[in-house]
Amino acid sequence: GYITIDGYLLNDFYIKKIRRIFSACFDNADNHFIGETVKDDLAFTLENLGYSKKEMISSINTIAKKFKLENILEESPEKLNNSEKEKVMIASSLIHKPQILLLDESIYKLNSSDKKLVFKILKEYQKEYKLTIILITHDLEDTLISDNIILLDKGKIILNDTKEKIYEDEKLEKLGFNLPFIVKLSHNLMLYNLLDKVYFDSKEVMDKLWP
Repeated sequence: GYITIDGYLLNDFYIKKIRRIFSACFDNADNHFIGETVKDDLAFTLENLGYSKKEMISSINTIAKKFKLENILEESPEKLNNSEKEKVMIASSLIHKPQILLLDESIYKLNSSDKKLVFKILKEYQKEYKLTIILITHDLEDTLISDNIILLDKGKIILNDTKEKIYEDEKLEKLGFNLPFIVKLSHNLMLYNLLDKVYFDSKEVMDKLWP
């Protein structure tokens, strides 16, 4: 078979074009680091794409502020905790504003506050730069921020639909998955006619029950 990315065939001829529009983060952040410091790592992609020094400094300062990395820019990777490493990995993958970002099991070591921050930034980039995010995860809680869900089993697509359609019934539960808490709660409250649909945000549920 073959792979195309935004219409470009994945081969040596198109690789430079693809590198400008596509970024990937994998499950081991340690393998991602190339620079001796966080700042060096953030600069690596920009250097390869031919950014000027002024543009690089501006981009690094902007992304560092968004991800709250200002205090660790001069730190070496081995001095970072796992959550910080994953934040730096994702920040360096977003710094050149790609069109497509692949996150392959690359958020599970984020602590709760960092995950909340990262999801907020991803949503901002999705909206502002029309970023397509492909999130590969085994944790269904992470799918609550998605628009569409694809369930794979041994390379075959089992389910492929919007988040709302996927969670409107108990398909995933019947396949052996533990549903996210807010989805389970929605299903239970729907049985008592307290809700009329599945909700994905606890605040929305509270507002619906106690307007």
